[in-house]
Amino acid sequence: MAFALSTTERITAAPDVAIGALRDLAGYGRWVSIIGDVVRDGPDAWLVELRADLGPLRRSKRLRMVRLDAESSQSIRFSRSELDGRRHANWELRLAVEPNSDESLISVELDYDGRVPLGPFESLVKAEVSAAARRLESILSAEPER
Repeated sequence: MAFALSTTERITAAPDVAIGALRDLAGYGRWVSIIGDVVRDGPDAWLVELRADLGPLRRSKRLRMVRLDAESSQSIRFSRSELDGRRHANWELRLAVEPNSDESLISVELDYDGRVPLGPFESLVKAEVSAAARRLESILSAEPER
Protein backbone atom coordinates (compact mmCIF):
# COMPACT_ATOMS: atom_id res chain seq x y z
CA MET A 1 0.00 0.00 0.00
CA ALA A 2 2.33 2.72 -1.21
CA PHE A 3 1.80 6.29 -0.11
CA ALA A 4 3.17 9.45 -1.70
CA LEU A 5 2.73 13.06 -0.72
CA SER A 6 3.94 16.08 -2.66
CA THR A 7 3.15 19.64 -1.65
CA THR A 8 4.68 23.09 -1.33
CA GLU A 9 4.36 25.33 1.70
CA ARG A 10 5.25 29.01 2.00
CA ILE A 11 6.79 30.34 5.21
CA THR A 12 8.05 33.78 6.19
CA ALA A 13 11.70 32.97 6.81
CA ALA A 14 14.91 33.40 4.87
CA PRO A 15 15.90 30.27 2.92
CA ASP A 16 19.15 29.78 4.85
CA VAL A 17 17.24 29.90 8.15
CA ALA A 18 14.60 27.48 6.86
CA ILE A 19 17.12 24.99 5.49
CA GLY A 20 19.11 25.20 8.72
CA ALA A 21 16.06 24.15 10.72
CA LEU A 22 15.11 21.39 8.26
CA ARG A 23 18.60 19.86 8.17
CA ASP A 24 18.45 18.36 11.71
CA LEU A 25 15.69 15.82 12.41
CA ALA A 26 16.27 16.28 16.17
CA GLY A 27 14.27 19.53 16.05
CA TYR A 28 11.29 18.22 14.07
CA GLY A 29 9.37 17.20 17.20
CA ARG A 30 9.02 20.92 18.00
CA TRP A 31 6.80 21.55 15.00
CA VAL A 32 5.66 18.19 13.58
CA SER A 33 3.02 16.76 15.91
CA ILE A 34 3.24 13.21 14.54
CA ILE A 35 6.92 12.99 15.50
CA GLY A 36 7.57 11.82 19.03
CA ASP A 37 11.03 11.03 20.31
CA VAL A 38 14.01 11.69 18.07
CA VAL A 39 17.42 10.37 19.12
CA ARG A 40 20.64 11.01 17.23
CA ASP A 41 22.18 7.73 16.02
CA GLY A 42 25.34 8.97 14.31
CA PRO A 43 26.51 12.12 12.51
CA ASP A 44 23.74 12.03 9.90
CA ALA A 45 21.33 9.50 11.43
CA TRP A 46 18.37 9.63 13.82
CA LEU A 47 15.94 7.19 15.40
CA VAL A 48 12.54 8.79 14.80
CA GLU A 49 9.27 7.78 16.39
CA LEU A 50 6.19 8.48 14.29
CA ARG A 51 3.01 8.44 16.35
CA ALA A 52 -0.63 9.23 15.94
CA ASP A 53 -3.77 9.03 17.99
CA LEU A 54 -6.58 7.69 15.84
CA GLY A 55 -9.71 7.70 17.97
CA PRO A 56 -9.03 5.50 20.99
CA LEU A 57 -5.97 3.92 19.35
CA ARG A 58 -2.40 5.13 19.51
CA ARG A 59 -0.19 3.94 16.68
CA SER A 60 3.56 4.36 16.56
CA LYS A 61 6.44 3.36 14.33
CA ARG A 62 10.17 3.77 14.91
CA LEU A 63 12.39 4.44 11.90
CA ARG A 64 16.11 4.95 11.58
CA MET A 65 16.51 7.82 9.14
CA VAL A 66 19.75 9.01 7.55
CA ARG A 67 20.38 12.33 5.86
CA LEU A 68 21.67 12.07 2.32
CA ASP A 69 22.84 14.97 0.14
CA ALA A 70 24.13 16.69 3.29
CA GLU A 71 26.21 19.16 1.32
CA SER A 72 23.37 20.67 -0.69
CA SER A 73 22.48 24.21 0.31
CA GLN A 74 18.88 24.09 -0.96
CA SER A 75 17.68 20.53 -0.60
CA ILE A 76 17.73 17.70 1.91
CA ARG A 77 16.89 14.03 1.59
CA PHE A 78 16.25 11.66 4.48
CA SER A 79 15.86 7.94 3.87
CA ARG A 80 15.14 4.95 6.07
CA SER A 81 18.27 2.91 6.79
CA GLU A 82 17.90 0.22 9.42
CA LEU A 83 20.93 -1.66 10.74
CA ASP A 84 19.30 -4.98 11.64
CA GLY A 85 20.02 -6.67 8.30
CA ARG A 86 16.33 -7.20 7.51
CA ARG A 87 14.43 -5.77 4.57
CA HIS A 88 12.12 -2.88 5.52
CA ALA A 89 9.64 -0.68 3.74
CA ASN A 90 11.26 2.42 2.32
CA TRP A 91 10.43 5.81 3.81
CA GLU A 92 11.94 8.81 2.09
CA LEU A 93 11.51 12.51 2.83
CA ARG A 94 12.76 15.10 0.34
CA LEU A 95 12.73 18.81 1.10
CA ALA A 96 13.75 21.71 -1.11
CA VAL A 97 13.81 25.38 -0.17
CA GLU A 98 13.54 28.16 -2.72
CA PRO A 99 13.69 31.90 -2.03
CA ASN A 100 10.53 33.88 -2.73
CA SER A 101 11.01 37.55 -1.82
CA ASP A 102 11.29 37.60 2.01
CA GLU A 103 9.76 34.13 2.22
CA SER A 104 10.76 30.56 1.51
CA LEU A 105 8.91 28.00 -0.55
CA ILE A 106 9.40 24.56 0.96
CA SER A 107 8.69 21.62 -1.33
CA VAL A 108 7.89 18.46 0.61
CA GLU A 109 7.84 14.97 -0.87
CA LEU A 110 7.23 11.91 1.30
CA ASP A 111 7.24 8.38 -0.08
CA TYR A 112 6.39 5.10 1.65
CA ASP A 113 6.46 1.84 -0.30
CA GLY A 114 5.38 -0.64 2.36
CA ARG A 115 2.74 -3.32 2.11
CA VAL A 116 0.99 -2.35 5.34
CA PRO A 117 -1.84 0.08 4.57
CA LEU A 118 -1.51 3.39 6.37
CA GLY A 119 -5.27 4.00 6.28
CA PRO A 120 -6.30 7.00 8.37
CA PHE A 121 -2.64 7.83 8.99
CA GLU A 122 -2.40 9.04 5.37
CA SER A 123 -5.05 11.70 5.95
CA LEU A 124 -3.37 12.72 9.18
CA VAL A 125 0.01 13.14 7.47
CA LYS A 126 -1.46 15.23 4.67
CA ALA A 127 -3.18 17.58 7.14
CA GLU A 128 -0.09 17.74 9.33
CA VAL A 129 2.26 19.10 6.66
CA SER A 130 0.50 22.47 6.42
CA ALA A 131 0.05 22.75 10.19
CA ALA A 132 3.72 21.88 10.71
CA ALA A 133 4.79 24.62 8.29
CA ARG A 134 2.83 27.17 10.32
CA ARG A 135 4.42 25.96 13.59
CA LEU A 136 7.91 26.05 12.03
CA GLU A 137 7.29 29.59 10.79
CA SER A 138 6.22 30.65 14.29
CA ILE A 139 9.30 29.07 15.90
CA LEU A 140 11.69 30.63 13.38
CA SER A 141 10.13 34.08 13.74
CA ALA A 142 10.57 33.91 17.53
CA GLU A 143 14.26 32.96 17.34
CA PRO A 144 16.89 35.73 17.25
CA GLU A 145 18.63 36.36 13.94
CA ARG A 146 21.64 34.09 13.40
